[in-house]
Amino acid sequence: MESPEPSFLVIGGMRCATGWIRQCLKEHPQVYMPQKEPHFFDKNYERGQEWWLDFFDGWRGEKAVGEKTATYMCDEAAPRRIADTNPGMKLVCCVRDPVERMYSHYMMNLGENEAYKDTRFEDLATPDGEYFRRSLFYTHTSNYLRHFPRESILILVYEDKDRDPDRFLSEIFRFIGVDPGFRAPSAEVQTKQGAFEYSSAAWNMASEVLLHPRSPRLVKRLYSGLRPKTPETAIDEKIYRDLGPFFSDEIKGLEELLGRRLTCWRTRAYADI
Repeated sequence: MESPEPSFLVIGGMRCATGWIRQCLKEHPQVYMPQKEPHFFDKNYERGQEWWLDFFDGWRGEKAVGEKTATYMCDEAAPRRIADTNPGMKLVCCVRDPVERMYSHYMMNLGENEAYKDTRFEDLATPDGEYFRRSLFYTHTSNYLRHFPRESILILVYEDKDRDPDRFLSEIFRFIGVDPGFRAPSAEVQTKQGAFEYSSAAWNMASEVLLHPRSPRLVKRLYSGLRPKTPETAIDEKIYRDLGPFFSDEIKGLEELLGRRLTCWRTRAYADI
């Protein structure tokens, strides 16, 4: 069967539950997604569209076809390239407390890269760094809005996922045009390592095996129930106070765009911005 033209993309942000979103979308019988991130619109664009479409050669007639690459959101060239490829593309993104996102990114690098073993979060959490740039959600969504109408972009809030994962997923299903009543088996399942694992070599190793995409669903479900819950990250409040002014316009712009106040973020040191 000939590869289809994808109709939606999960564009990020990085460390904002996009791996979990992909897993739950893959479980929907009306959705086809490849497991790998193609990185076509940011790193592999010169390979051509036929190379990208090869990622969808497993399609068997599913109603909605898409892919997830978490770095599309903050890539400056990606919005224009996506619009040139399909101006009607539906875009799904998820935003998160910007400092919490930075911390999760740091913990991932700390657990996976020896080069980070002697680094401190506060040394990397600076307004001129890569971690900070990836948390500028209003800047990134505004870049997409230069190329797509507002109704083409679904902006989700990471913290809503923990409160009601089924409702969170239903919103995505409805947006991409599939049955919103489907309940994904992985809705309440941990799908990859979090900050907890990256602070413990033993748990990181266990999660790498038991949460692997090829691990049986029942194993993932049982392990998710046994796995200690990730505690609230112990980020020094001074970091919030120092970074708050830099994120002020970003958070206010995002609140205006979403039409809601991000009280789940403002409980920390952003409260007065």
